[in-house]
Amino acid sequence: MTQENDRRNRAEQMASIIRQNLKRAITRQGVSQQEVARKAGMNPASFSQMLNGNKRLLFEDMYAVCDVLGLNIADLMDATSLQNEMQQKVEALLKQANQLTDQANNLKQQATIMSGRTRYDAYGISAMPGRHAGATPERTGSPSAAADSEGRRSGW
Repeated sequence: MTQENDRRNRAEQMASIIRQNLKRAITRQGVSQQEVARKAGMNPASFSQMLNGNKRLLFEDMYAVCDVLGLNIADLMDATSLQNEMQQKVEALLKQANQLTDQANNLKQQATIMSGRTRYDAYGISAMPGRHAGATPERTGSPSAAADSEGRRSGW
C-alpha cells in the first residue's frame, strides 16, 4: 500500500511539473491556451481542465501540444527550470521579509521613543516629574521644599 501511494505521489508530482511547464511555454510563446488547444485538435475547455489539474494528462494530448509548441516531451518533464524559478521567488520573498523586518524594527524604535513623551511635550512641559520647560534649579520640586539662597523656605 505504501509503495502504491509513493507511486501515486510521484505521478502527481510529475503531472504538476508537466502542467506548469506547459503553462510557462504557452506564456513564453505569447499564444493563448485556446489557440494551442485548437491547433492540437483538442477541445479548449478540456485543455484548460487538463492544465488546471481537473482532467488527467494523456500522452497523446501531450505529444500533440508539444508539436504545436515545438517542444520535446522530455522538456515538459524537466523540473530544473521550475526549481530555479522557485528559488528566485523564494529569494525575492526573503529579501522582502528582511525589508519588512527592518521597517518593523524602525517603527518599534520610533514607538518606543514616542512612548517616553507625553502630550505635554507640545506645550513645552517635560514628562519628568517636578520639571517643566521654564524650571530653574531653585524652582524644581515641591513648593515647601524650595529655599532661597539664605536657606529660607519661600513656599514659592
